[in-house]
Amino acid sequence: MPDSNFIPKTDAERLFSLRKSRDNILTVIESVTAEPKPTYNIDGQSVKWGEYLKQLQDSLASIEEMISAADTDQYGEFMSSMYT
Repeated sequence: MPDSNFIPKTDAERLFSLRKSRDNILTVIESVTAEPKPTYNIDGQSVKWGEYLKQLQDSLASIEEMISAADTDQYGEFMSSMYT
């Protein structure tokens, strides 16, 4: 299993990395939605949990699209050149 500094080189490694990223994001989404928190300010910093959840969902959608493309080879060269 690759470590956190792993840079995928093969299509299979890229797909594994994308799926691992998807799983990690799903875990964070599950945590955020299990115990929702309000938006608040602390020491001049605004914490907007709704926006954070939206960013996670957008990232998840993007990764799902890349996984789908890799599975169907819809983008072919795109996936091959993604990490080069």
